[in-house]
Amino acid sequence: NSQDVFRQLDMVGVTYLEGYAQFPDTGETDHLTVTREDGSEQTISAEKILLATGSRPFHPSNIPFDDRRVFDSDSINGLKFLPKSIAITGSGIIAVEYAKIFRNLGADVTLIIRD
Repeated sequence: NSQDVFRQLDMVGVTYLEGYAQFPDTGETDHLTVTREDGSEQTISAEKILLATGSRPFHPSNIPFDDRRVFDSDSINGLKFLPKSIAITGSGIIAVEYAKIFRNLGADVTLIIRD
């Protein structure tokens, strides 16, 4: 849950801001402004900025996502048990992270990568 995420971030010393971020109109990319829900703003400077926008899993119509045997990267979090084996398809960071998580928990993992 989200409280656990906040706890984990706090434990490792990550600064967390909730709001909408935007680069300045000048085109500079070494800082951005975060606008919070209450309208207050804070400018953040960083050597590197990663845009992790959060996306929704893609559901092709020919794949039977049933949340029993076929999951996406969101619904897999609802598993009530650890599977003995799991096949994961995808070559992005989410697929790789899930492969590492399930393997570290003891499942036999096959990662299927399409290049």
